[in-house]
Amino acid sequence: LEAVESPDARSVTLRRVSGHGFLEFEGQYSLSPRPDGSTYLGYSVELVPCPIFPLPLVEQKIRKEVPKMLAAMSRYARRL
Repeated sequence: LEAVESPDARSVTLRRVSGHGFLEFEGQYSLSPRPDGSTYLGYSVELVPCPIFPLPLVEQKIRKEVPKMLAAMSRYARRL
């Protein structure tokens, strides 16, 4: 993966540059302030899986893993 930081946009974009599993992959983490003074962490992803993986299986895996990933990021940020 290639990571590109954009401090002005308060985001980090991840792009696939090689590997297998996905034909295309681009994910983005973004931070935005909330009215109560906390920070919102957003995550978006656009991907094209390899044709050997059935799309429902890929979608199920994403729904299962993304919440875990975001919870881990939240725990890490609270320690800082």
